[in-house]
Amino acid sequence: MYKLLESKMTFVGMTKKQLAQEMGLGYNTLLAKFKHESSFSLDEAAEIKRIVDAPESIEVLFELLPGRKAG
Repeated sequence: MYKLLESKMTFVGMTKKQLAQEMGLGYNTLLAKFKHESSFSLDEAAEIKRIVDAPESIEVLFELLPGRKAG
């Protein structure tokens, strides 16, 4: 789980479905990335950072909760 990213999305009122549409990704593809079944590319991470207007670095925005491993 990307806790900070999800809180930023909530703050700007964006759902995962809306994010997928904004990025041109399939909804199921985006969900797989959030579930760590596949990984976000650097370009995707930068685009998400821009979309949610996050001042945090990509490393901080996409920090995993303890005990979770990226796919």
